Amino acid sequence: MINAILKGIFKLVIALVNVLLTPIDTLINSAFPSIANVLDSIGNFFNQILSFIPWILSWFHLPSYFITFVVGYWVFKLSVPIVVHTVKLAIKWYDKIKP
Repeated sequence: MINAILKGIFKLVIALVNVLLTPIDTLINSAFPSIANVLDSIGNFFNQILSFIPWILSWFHLPSYFITFVVGYWVFKLSVPIVVHTVKLAIKWYDKIKP
């Protein structure tokens, strides 16, 4: 029963946010159509830069396991604090609503 109530509340909130943000999105798209082009250009720029990374790394003759280790290390280092913070936040939230 509580699950159905929470789902209903979330659906209501999402619908209200959607109703509020749709006109703003339409206004931005009509007033600033070049923003979409700029965002596409930024994405194309990053794709172009990322396509050069394998070519540049091949010049250093680094073994693939070293590159895999470095990438894995940075993914771990950047994602673990976010996950830990999210779990702590969820626990605090649960403690606040717990009767």
